[in-house]
Amino acid sequence: MLRGSVCVQRIVTVLALHAVALASGPAQCRAAFEGCLVDSRAEAMGDCWCVSDFSALSLAPVPPRGKGLEVGLSYRRPFGLSDLEEKEAAVNVPLSWCVGSLGFIQRGGGLYRERMLSATASAAVPAAARGRTREAAESPVSVSVSLAVFEVSVDGWESARCASLSVGARASPVSSVEVCVGLGNVSSSESGLGLRRTFLAGVLVRPHDVLSLVTEVRREPGERSSFHLGAELQPSRGVCLRCGLRTEPLELTMGFGVAMRGLGLDTASSLHTVLGRTDSFSLSFAR
Repeated sequence: MLRGSVCVQRIVTVLALHAVALASGPAQCRAAFEGCLVDSRAEAMGDCWCVSDFSALSLAPVPPRGKGLEVGLSYRRPFGLSDLEEKEAAVNVPLSWCVGSLGFIQRGGGLYRERMLSATASAAVPAAARGRTREAAESPVSVSVSLAVFEVSVDGWESARCASLSVGARASPVSSVEVCVGLGNVSSSESGLGLRRTFLAGVLVRPHDVLSLVTEVRREPGERSSFHLGAELQPSRGVCLRCGLRTEPLELTMGFGVAMRGLGLDTASSLHTVLGRTDSFSLSFAR
């Protein structure tokens, strides 16, 4: 019995030291929030950030498609581990000249904890700024700027904080195609978090009213590019079926969504070839 207790204490100590290293060592810590969800719809479609309407939760923010009020709540348990559970909240508020987005994420809650609070402003680029042409007027372009504050803390040990500025854009050259780009961590404060710059590029195509296809690539300096593919099918009004694939790491994703009178419920499951399954749920309201 004593030997088992000593073994448990050693495991806890190793985990604590590992968490401290993540919080205090920039050489060992990748972007703490690199893999954070935007919402369950995004994860079900291959973890493609560019399909989400909650740009406040992204390291490379893409302007939301909608211009109205939207509220979203999400819960995620990576690989079934309660110590890594993620809780997220986001709201998009239409203002006189832009759409304002606020987002909050918390991962963990025991010994190791991560938090992110972000504010994003997204606005359409006036046609005059893109040239007074008919093509420019018919091809809306939106840009977004996001300021996020990150915190990684280990209870009773050490904590680190960092502020980061990110930018993104969304354009629709034709009615059935959207092109998205984003650059996370354009500028950041000095911190032990060691946040890396994230580049995002994505294309969303709607070959039919009930079908959406998306492809996205993300890259960080010194890392291999991560490719994402997703599809969404709407077999009936208010019901969506989704599936996707992502690399680095390799994961298969799937999920569904139900919407009625502005209320939406979305679920997603991703399967890692080694670590197992991750489930997430999102509730949303749009007006």
